[in-house]
Amino acid sequence: MPIDNASDPKCANSLYNLNRLGKRDGTVYVQKRGQYYITTVVTSSSSTFDILVDTGSSYTWVGGREGNPYVEGYASHPTPQFVDAYYAGGLVHLRANTYRDLVVLDGLTVNPQEIGVAVELSGFPARLDGVLGLGPARLNTKITEDGTVIPTVVDNLHGQGTISSPVLGVYLVPVNEANVGGGGLLSFGSVDTSVLTSDVRYVPVTQTYPASEFWGVDASILYGNEQILSPTSGILDTGAVRIFVSGASHVILIDAFMTYQATTGAVVDFFDNNRRLTITQDQYNNLQP
Repeated sequence: MPIDNASDPKCANSLYNLNRLGKRDGTVYVQKRGQYYITTVVTSSSSTFDILVDTGSSYTWVGGREGNPYVEGYASHPTPQFVDAYYAGGLVHLRANTYRDLVVLDGLTVNPQEIGVAVELSGFPARLDGVLGLGPARLNTKITEDGTVIPTVVDNLHGQGTISSPVLGVYLVPVNEANVGGGGLLSFGSVDTSVLTSDVRYVPVTQTYPASEFWGVDASILYGNEQILSPTSGILDTGAVRIFVSGASHVILIDAFMTYQATTGAVVDFFDNNRRLTITQDQYNNLQP
């Protein structure tokens, strides 16, 4: 699953040019408002939802926003499957019934797709209706009562022949960057080369647990020519807008944090009970790769 992060103005310009040329087959536009989300998910009842784009989970569900309930339509079929799931390290809790329904993602039809309908929900952003789960389907065995694997949108698009390969390309614009094209795009079945500024490089999924359960990779962190953090495992998670570093020992992480702070001149502050580094615009302009 190639992940292409638009981290500079050239990428934002590429997305703007793509919008002018028109949408490609298998492409779904992403919007951003603090987080990345798909603006339209339409079921057979013509209900519309804004759902979080999340490669860190695999269950697609709706019904999380007050005043915008899921309504059964002509293609809705309830299933006996009940889901109990936690997100964001346990801060978000979902209990949901599961339906099979016709789902349309910005013109891309999935029929049928198993989706959850929230019956109990806590800790989830009130501005969103649910989640588009794009992680490995095996994650769903941990949230169903009998360990059933619920196919993801990518699995079903491939299974029904809409896309030739079970590939997801992800192109994201920084959430604090204003641009014409919104938050980016998802390319189902291929990588959209029109928004690339370099060649795509493929890496294997890590063998280190628990990252190996997700789209996990082994990576190190370098700033310029200096290694800030030695190789460790992590996951590619579009549901989180910041890079969270874990997996190494506490001492190693603190050392890496302090080294990066000293090198960039950043100042420590706190957000959502996490320490983060803040830099000025001049410091940002002088950042090294």
